[in-house]
Amino acid sequence: MNNIDKNKRFIIGTQVEFIPSQRELVDIHSGKKIRLQVPASLCFKKLLDANGRIVSQQELILCGWGPKRHASINANTYYQSILHLRRSLAKLGLEDIIDTVPRYGLKLNGSIHIEVTYSNDESSQSGLQLVTTDAENSQTTANVSAQPADGSGVDNVESPGTRAQLENKIPPAKITPSYILDAPNQAQGKRPKLPLKYIALVLIPVIAIALFYHITHKPALAFANYISLDTTPCHIYSKKVKYTDAEAQELLQEAVLSCQSDSTLFLATSPMNSQLNIIYCSRYTSKEQDCRSVSIMKKMKEPQ
Repeated sequence: MNNIDKNKRFIIGTQVEFIPSQRELVDIHSGKKIRLQVPASLCFKKLLDANGRIVSQQELILCGWGPKRHASINANTYYQSILHLRRSLAKLGLEDIIDTVPRYGLKLNGSIHIEVTYSNDESSQSGLQLVTTDAENSQTTANVSAQPADGSGVDNVESPGTRAQLENKIPPAKITPSYILDAPNQAQGKRPKLPLKYIALVLIPVIAIALFYHITHKPALAFANYISLDTTPCHIYSKKVKYTDAEAQELLQEAVLSCQSDSTLFLATSPMNSQLNIIYCSRYTSKEQDCRSVSIMKKMKEPQ
């Protein structure tokens, strides 16, 4: 790791600072610190440097455990490390900032604002937002993260030229809504068509929030409308679709969620069966609910 990388820090949202060289997540307001495990810290830095690009499981394992050990790392070890990372972020109020893309890998949520700083104050770049077009993505990734194209190597290497670009050539990115299309179409007076992926990005959180509100504010109705599945050790309820224990465990593994004895999960598919919304509750009683939502985009099983 070169000197620039040692001083590199990430401000996530407005509340958490990630210091890769110390493997620490720091609450900016309270000063609370959480130290990450080595693989989890390296994988998180890889996702941040990818700047919104999907990073495959193979790339993350190679980055987190190195070229000598990655071949011996099984899926369970990898999932446990990512679960440790998710839980650590959630403790500081950053829930669901890592999106699971089934059969492809992981990526950072496109709505999260990321700022890169350097502790020696020699160079900094503020307002780095996850890009929304392929052209912007390739340019920002090349200039900011200097990440090798094949995903090999644990640490990024920034040359003096790259550092000069950071200091002199790259203006701070403007915070732009992800649904704004490229300027040429607007300049020509053409009415832009909203891509399907942006519509999905808007609908998924809305559906998940509505489901979350329905469950946490009306627990009696949730149990009335959902089917209790024969699963162990956690309690799983599904809306309309009857999953086997093996199917339910496979879905939890894809969402990087664990099945604990004191946890309760609610599964619901979208109207077109193109995605699964999961409400994961570590505590669920009539008086107290501690829940979070996870969405998986994939073709789901038809209701029986």
